[in-house]
Amino acid sequence: MKILIVHRAIQREGGAENQIARLTERYVARGHAVTIVTAVLHRELWYAEHYARLGVPVIETGMPRPTVPIFKGFWSMRRALRRFPFHEYDVVNFHNYPSYWHAPLIDKARPDAPVVTWTCNEAAPEIWYYSDYAITRSVRTTLRRALWRGFWLTVMRPFERRAMRAMDRIYVLSEAEREYLRRDYGWDAVPMGAGVDMAGFSGSADEIRARYDIPADAFNLLCAPLDLPVAVDILRGLPPAPALPLPGGGSKEGGLRLHVLGRARPALMRRAQAALGDRVHFLGHVPLADLPGVYATVDLGLFTRQYYPWGLVVLEMMACETPVLAFNAGARRYMIQDGVTGFLADTREAFAARIRELAANPSSLGPVGRRARTWVQAHYTWDIVAERYLADFETLLACNCSPWRRLGADSRAKSACCGETTPDQQHV
Repeated sequence: MKILIVHRAIQREGGAENQIARLTERYVARGHAVTIVTAVLHRELWYAEHYARLGVPVIETGMPRPTVPIFKGFWSMRRALRRFPFHEYDVVNFHNYPSYWHAPLIDKARPDAPVVTWTCNEAAPEIWYYSDYAITRSVRTTLRRALWRGFWLTVMRPFERRAMRAMDRIYVLSEAEREYLRRDYGWDAVPMGAGVDMAGFSGSADEIRARYDIPADAFNLLCAPLDLPVAVDILRGLPPAPALPLPGGGSKEGGLRLHVLGRARPALMRRAQAALGDRVHFLGHVPLADLPGVYATVDLGLFTRQYYPWGLVVLEMMACETPVLAFNAGARRYMIQDGVTGFLADTREAFAARIRELAANPSSLGPVGRRARTWVQAHYTWDIVAERYLADFETLLACNCSPWRRLGADSRAKSACCGETTPDQQHV
């Protein structure tokens, strides 16, 4: 099978870029030929060496200038690919949801070759941009949200609809995204999930403590900057808990301590420090090689984004045997079994009460963390996710659904033709 992957630009280390790299590695290992088309591939990133080692050609269309807005990169890609041999590929995969600029490229695929897309940014930007973890609660922020939402709904969304209607399959990360697309767009989608490199997320945590100042005598919590505003509001009402009991006697004299993974905005850092004082610690940027150690060092991960349909960091912490406490919303409803592989809360009050309960009984976290890793290993390794994609590609090729695209059929008719379910949907 010859697979073409079209991606906007590989110019940073991120979730979509990592997914392309890991899936491509599995496709090639199974004997499939992969070609990647992107506006630019930054050579200092590990992806360049990775694709060279795999023998995967990366075709760069180029961008007019490094500082131009991203939509000019789309125009550059569109011009450069006018004569690209799309007809040579059995599957054309647009990574990240397509837009108006992709439409002429979609029509260049063979009539019998499925054209599929994998949505990023949680299916559409508005679903995360307007959720409950804004940096501030100012009038300026509210106006900025309203302007962006108006621009997206009136200008960008019609372009997106045009391209998405031409897709033979829409892949999403979670069942929550699938529900969102059905409700707001009328499209059907197939939840596939994203994988975790289990070998990479199984390292020792001992050498990490000194490097990142994670004390052994505290009950250590971990969150990302996007989770910080809600986490601060929750932790502000909790007592410092200067001495937390340990199994077998003794106590953790350091009490509760919140570690923030990644770069946070200065205003958010000042707000957190004013509310929590020395109970909050900013780790800054952590290299990918150190992430497993940081995850494994802390006692509990916090995920406070209620309207975020996915959350790869949740799976990564679970793979390191670190339980996660999250709100009972989005994909966490399917990722976490409360009290078995993690913990869920419905309200902020319940969230705070769960932290207090777990801090008072830290010995209960060990069995939960081990079950969480076993669950991730059974459902979310990259090998399992790659097999899901390849199996669905084979299904699309076998049933020859692509003529539906030429006839302009909607996604529900195409789903009835090609089959609507995929393996392990209940776990996505």
